Amino acid sequence: MNSATEQAREMLAADFKAIVADAEELLQVTANQAGEKAGAVRDRIQHATAPGQG
Repeated sequence: MNSATEQAREMLAADFKAIVADAEELLQVTANQAGEKAGAVRDRIQHATAPGQG
């Protein structure tokens, strides 16, 4: 692989890790929020960020 491709891949991986970290923080911040929609969103994020999902 050329260096530009490798650099782009590393940037993409770093961006993805940042998104996952933000989603996990959002889960923690909203853990006490009530409501069916909030619960559904938390469930989707937890499922999407579970180990082995990517």
